[in-house]
Amino acid sequence: MADEAAAPAANGALKQLVEPPPSPVELAEAITASAADAAAALPPPEAPPVIVDKQPMGHRQRHAVGGSLVASTALLMTQLLAIWPAVSAGALDPPKKRLTPLLFGAIDITIDPEVVLIAMVMLVGALGALVGGCRRFIYFSARDELTRRDEWSYLMRPLQGAALALIVYFTLRGGYLGQDQTAPVNPYGVAALSALVGLFTRHAVNKLTDVFDTLFGQPKEDIEPMHVRDGSAG
Repeated sequence: MADEAAAPAANGALKQLVEPPPSPVELAEAITASAADAAAALPPPEAPPVIVDKQPMGHRQRHAVGGSLVASTALLMTQLLAIWPAVSAGALDPPKKRLTPLLFGAIDITIDPEVVLIAMVMLVGALGALVGGCRRFIYFSARDELTRRDEWSYLMRPLQGAALALIVYFTLRGGYLGQDQTAPVNPYGVAALSALVGLFTRHAVNKLTDVFDTLFGQPKEDIEPMHVRDGSAG
């Protein structure tokens, strides 16, 4: 019985001794497979942090930018209140002119109804952009991430909002956005649209891009890649 049990074990050991050893190719494949399994089990390496060289905004710059945002917003709101009676009178049928006090009564002028509507569009567009600028300033100020490179952006935002709101208004009155040119002008609707354009300038630019592509087609450089040949190659 003991001899019969020991016979298979002896045959297995003899078989291992008789079998040829693995070839170098098989050893390399086994090592590669084990290394791949070990690498797959490891967690992915963390990407190195992106370091951007930005100079922080000083205390004087912070006070100047924050004070400018507050003063500009207050000034535009008071001037909007000053011209709004003339805007409402200009939207009547027939439109009427009204004497408008500007700069806290320092100047009293009578503005054409169309011109006062354009002035209202620019004021409200700049106000919308100032709202976006104030939100941006508060966000980065709370995180202590205000940088000197952003100083000019706060100055350019209200100018961009006013100009872009005026462009959208002209596009709307021209009928390119589906607006009936003969329909009466609703000053509240125009003011709301101008404020949204100033607040969301990127969306307004994308809409104007779609309108321009529909009218004049997409430029070729946006459809086909531009191939630049190096003149130094001879």
